[in-house]
Amino acid sequence: MPNPTRYLLGFHYLIFLLPQWLSCLATVSPLYTHNDVVDVLGFDGTNIDSLGSFTVNSANKVDLTNHAGYTHVYVGKKFDSKIITNPVDATLGAGPATGETRGITNIVVDFRDTRSAKVNNKPFIVEESFTGKREFRSLGYERNPQITIEQNDPLPMQVNGLVAELVV
Repeated sequence: MPNPTRYLLGFHYLIFLLPQWLSCLATVSPLYTHNDVVDVLGFDGTNIDSLGSFTVNSANKVDLTNHAGYTHVYVGKKFDSKIITNPVDATLGAGPATGETRGITNIVVDFRDTRSAKVNNKPFIVEESFTGKREFRSLGYERNPQITIEQNDPLPMQVNGLVAELVV
């Protein structure tokens, strides 16, 4: 079974080709040892799915017998992605609103091929890759309002840009 090294979203994962008819114990990288927990992504030719966390056995393998419907499997460590904007500010007729109490009411995020994200702790989860703009509503006022976009799942996420509506 071939196991070339690949890079997924800029982070190191090992890729294994899994024929659908084969029950499989996938050999993991020597970076992982017995009882290490690794995260596994499955690719079925169209979508990437998170298969969950698996424990490396004493033979340095992960049992993927129940996931035979995938053509490729990525094994590696999960990572958390987080984007935090600078405080959102505006210039008013009397000067900048810096230091004033202000709030962000609407956030429009432009995603590309995204499966999972959170915008200011509001979850965005889809079954298939999403490309397009999605609006999120936010509450609260503070002196330095910021937008946080994060992802805790090892699934694809790309943010092309965002637009925020500021209330002063």
